Amino acid sequence: MNTQSTIHIGVDVSKLFLDLSDFDNGEARIPNTPKGIGKLIKRIRAMDDEVIVTCEATGGYERLLVEELCVAKIPTSRVNPAQVRYYAKSQGILAKTDSIDAWIISLFARSRFNTKSLYISSAGEPALEELRGLLQLRQTLRNDILANKNRLDPMPVKCVAKFLRGTIKHLEEQLKKVEAALDNWLEQQAEYKADFERLFQVKGFGRISILSLFAYIPELGNVSDKRASALIGAAPYVKQSGSQKGSIGISGGRRHVRNVIYMAALSATRFNPILSEFYERLLANGKPRKVARIAVVRKMVVLANRILANPDFKIAGSEPSENLSLAC
Repeated sequence: MNTQSTIHIGVDVSKLFLDLSDFDNGEARIPNTPKGIGKLIKRIRAMDDEVIVTCEATGGYERLLVEELCVAKIPTSRVNPAQVRYYAKSQGILAKTDSIDAWIISLFARSRFNTKSLYISSAGEPALEELRGLLQLRQTLRNDILANKNRLDPMPVKCVAKFLRGTIKHLEEQLKKVEAALDNWLEQQAEYKADFERLFQVKGFGRISILSLFAYIPELGNVSDKRASALIGAAPYVKQSGSQKGSIGISGGRRHVRNVIYMAALSATRFNPILSEFYERLLANGKPRKVARIAVVRKMVVLANRILANPDFKIAGSEPSENLSLAC
């Protein structure tokens, strides 16, 4: 895309309405409905310039907009609202209304686009939304099952215990259906299935950890190794000011997927010979166990990034250890 001729439309999303930054002198507020978004798509298609639509992640209210635009093959980006707010403050913009927010989002999108750091959702975004929903439901069911099992100890009165066991049985049946739906999703997605099979060759990665990478870090394979580490929140950050030296630690990132990969890293430290050797070497050098495990998480995410970026990348035990050592 030509940076100079690209129009960035910022969209402030709410439950009922979409507020748009000015781009064609049309309506600045439209309903957050299929009909309203359909009219927006017609307005965009009537333009001669290239257009990118950017909205904030709002916990689900933006989902319809993103899906409809992706189906219509209109470049769309979903950004972190905290980053947009920080950007506004950095520009000295303290006022906050729906129309101002839409304008700020468009400015933020242009700045990220100019630095080639604006992620554009792919045409497969609706499929990824389905995967995210299934993974979230799976986790919710697992949490509910555990919570109800905990209520059985100490054993409540007989009638209450009966209800709890019935609830647990129902939840476990629903969980089995969700697991089957996840398997069915993978079977229907030929592109992701091929990538899944390649990642599954790496000892440590399991079914849920790989699906979580697909769902929550769709940028993998198209970003640098450092960016991949930052996206999952496993990149080390130094805190230093003048003569004061703080500790080095991780910060930010997508915590829900990091938690999943952390568990995969525990498995990798036992069963992946390369990562196990790396982990033991860190411990021998005096690194705390948690620090060493996060380093393994970083290795695994970077490795996944390289595998998805390069179909010819040698996987697992077939690549030399020095090749993998570049991952951190």
